[in-house]
Amino acid sequence: MREPALRLRLLLGSSLWIALALFVAGFAIAALFADHVEKSLSNDVSAQLDRLIALVDADATPLRLTQPMPDPRFEQPLSGLYWQIRDAGTGAILTSRSLWDQALKLAQPPPGQGATRLDHIADPAGGGAIAAARLLVFDTTAGGPRTLEIMVAETTRSLDAANAAFRTDLIRDLVILAIVLMLAAWLQVTLGLLPLAHIRRGVNAVRTGRAKRLDGRYPAEVLPLVQEVNGLLDTQETSIAFARARAADLAHGLKTNLTVLNVEAQALRRAGNEKSASAIEALTQELARTIDHQLALARLRHRSRSESYRTALAP
Repeated sequence: MREPALRLRLLLGSSLWIALALFVAGFAIAALFADHVEKSLSNDVSAQLDRLIALVDADATPLRLTQPMPDPRFEQPLSGLYWQIRDAGTGAILTSRSLWDQALKLAQPPPGQGATRLDHIADPAGGGAIAAARLLVFDTTAGGPRTLEIMVAETTRSLDAANAAFRTDLIRDLVILAIVLMLAAWLQVTLGLLPLAHIRRGVNAVRTGRAKRLDGRYPAEVLPLVQEVNGLLDTQETSIAFARARAADLAHGLKTNLTVLNVEAQALRRAGNEKSASAIEALTQELARTIDHQLALARLRHRSRSESYRTALAP
């Protein structure tokens, strides 16, 4: 089974981490944006509550405002912006025209005198809303205190739309960023693996006889590999030289003995033993040819890869 390429593994690892990092970053950014938008809406509702409190006529019976709220949305039915004042003593309720015939309800009443409660409630139009409520005690001209629960609420439709639009833009931008980062990772991996390509070409040059060693400048990370390859080539050259020397010594020793046999054959011929002399000479010639043939084979088998020769085949 073929192992996956190093380049592919590096690219897959980089792509996985890029996707994971962008997913976490996108989730965090979207949450921060949603929190910021909600806080901004809560601040707007609290500011509207302060304006409403300033316009309350606590002495009037029934309840009324000294003048209308400046935001025209309070006058438009179900506009998404509402106010409500409830007399805790009598239960009388005064509401903005935008509430029409409905009322705002908190899950829990305001915590106490002067404290503001921010809460998510149901929008009269059927959605969600953020409400700010405060319980205040007014000293009336009649001499008695009057406790009023004053509330302002604003729909979260604009908040939800802003969050949805932001998420859409964020996803699009993160996808573009992911593509750019993956291209950068591919370029980084390609440049990082260039020294290995140089080593491969160097080894091919040694194999084809165009070089004897891996030469050139290499990064420190792959330099030990280059040194090991060059050391292996040096060891191979030493082994080949030793083998050749041993073969040459063996051939020299055998040929020396064959020369002595030839001298003995000549002595036998002079003594009149022509048959034995001829047999010895034939044997020594055959041995000499065998030694030369085996010595040539040894040189071929133990040659280094840098020893290559070329010749034209046609001539």
